Amino acid sequence: ATRVLWSRVSVLILNADSKKHLKYTIISQILNPQRCKMHLKACGSTFLFLSIFVTLAASFASPSKHQQPIFNVLDFGAKGDGKTKDTLAISQAVQAIVAAGGGELYFPAGTYLTGSFNLTSNMTLWVEKGATIMGSPDPQDWHLLQAMPSYPVDTSKNSNPRFGSLIHGYQNNKIRIMGSGTINGNGPVWWKAYRAHQLPHSRPFLVELMECSNIEVGHGLTLTQSPFWTLHFYGSSNILVTGLHVENDLTAPNTDGMDIDSSQNVLVTNSSINTADDHIAIKSGYGEAGRNWGRPSRNILIENNMLGVGAGLAIGSETAGSVQNVTIRRNEFSIGAANLVRMKGCVINGGVVEDIEYSDMSFTVGGTIILVDQMYECHPSPNATVIPTIVKNVNLRNLSASGALIPGNFNCVKEQPCQVNMNNVKITVPIKSWVCENVVGSVDNVTPVPCYGN
Repeated sequence: ATRVLWSRVSVLILNADSKKHLKYTIISQILNPQRCKMHLKACGSTFLFLSIFVTLAASFASPSKHQQPIFNVLDFGAKGDGKTKDTLAISQAVQAIVAAGGGELYFPAGTYLTGSFNLTSNMTLWVEKGATIMGSPDPQDWHLLQAMPSYPVDTSKNSNPRFGSLIHGYQNNKIRIMGSGTINGNGPVWWKAYRAHQLPHSRPFLVELMECSNIEVGHGLTLTQSPFWTLHFYGSSNILVTGLHVENDLTAPNTDGMDIDSSQNVLVTNSSINTADDHIAIKSGYGEAGRNWGRPSRNILIENNMLGVGAGLAIGSETAGSVQNVTIRRNEFSIGAANLVRMKGCVINGGVVEDIEYSDMSFTVGGTIILVDQMYECHPSPNATVIPTIVKNVNLRNLSASGALIPGNFNCVKEQPCQVNMNNVKITVPIKSWVCENVVGSVDNVTPVPCYGN
C-alpha cells in the first residue's frame, strides 16, 4: 500500500503546476477513503511523508530562473576566463545571499575556476548554458572536513580530515542546483594522485549536501569529471532530482553517479548517468559506525532514467543504518551496464534492508543480471562479530534480460537468509544455472527455473 501511494505522488510532482492542483489531487487520489479503509496503517504512516513532499513540489513547481533576487558572480569580481581563480568572488556572492535571506547565485556563460565553496538556505545555484564551474587542480583550494560519522575512518575513503566537496551544503533548507551548464570536478588530477598514493586525505565528492532538506537538482544540469562520488546526499530529506546528466570518465575510480546516503523522501527521474561505478547507490553507513549513527535511507523512488555505462542501480554495500521502502522501476539500460538488480552487503553491517522493489525493466548485455551478495568485497577480520543484514521482502517483478553470462547470484549467509520474491522474470542466458546460497522466497513464472522457491 505504501508503494502504491508513493507511485501516485511521483506523477503529481512531475505534473504539478500549482499548489491548488496539488492540494486537491492529494485529497482525491492519494488519500482515497476506500484505499485508506483497506490500508489504514499504510495511509497513516505515509501521510506525513507525502505532505512534506507535496510541499516541496509546490515550492519548486517551476524550474524557471530569476524567481529570487539575482546575485551575478561577475558583479562580485569573478572573471569566468578559466584561468583566474574565482573562489573569493563566488564566496562573497554567497555571503550577500546570506545577508539578503536568500537569492539566486547566477553563473553566466564562461568558465569559473574555483576551489570549494558553500551553499546557504533559500538559495538557487543557476549555471547558465555555456557556463562551467571548474574545480581547481590545486588541492589547497579545497576545504577540509571532518570524517563522515557513519563510516569508519579510512585513509582512502573517509579520512579525518577529508577533502570537502567542490560545492557543499550543510544543514541548509531549500536549495536548488540547476541550469543548462556544467559543474566539472577536474577529476583526472585527483585520479592520478589517488592512484599514485599522493593524496594526504581522502578524495572529495563533486557536490555534497549534508543534513539538508527541500532540495532540487537538475533541469538540464551536467555533472562531470568528479574526483570521487559525484552527487552525495547525506542525512538529507525531501529531495527531487529531475533532468540531471552525469557524465564521468569510464576509467575513473569509484565515481558513483549519485549516492543517497542515510537520506529519505527522494525522487530521481528523467535523468541520465554514464559512469565508472554504480549509477546510483543507496547507502546508510558501514559497520559499527553506521549502526551507531543509525539513520536509514527510506522512501525512495527511482524511475524513468536513462542508464548507460555503469555498474547498476545499487543498494549497498554500506547498509548498517538500514534501507527501507525503495522502488526502482521503468529505467532504461543501454549496453554497458553491469547488473539489472544490484544489492550488496557485508556480514558485519547489521541493519535491515526491506520493502525493496525492482520492476518493469529490461536489460541487454552485462555481467550477472541479478546480484544479491551479502559478502560483496567484504573482508572482516577473523575475530569480527558477525551481524548480518536482514534482507526481507525484496520483490523482483516484470523483468527481462538477455546477453549476460548467468541469470543470478544470490550469495547470502546462513545466519540470515535473504528473502527475495520473483514474479514474471524472463532471462535468456547461455548458462542456465543460478547461483544460490541461503536465499528463500516465492517464485512465479521465472525462467530459467531458479534454484529456490515454490
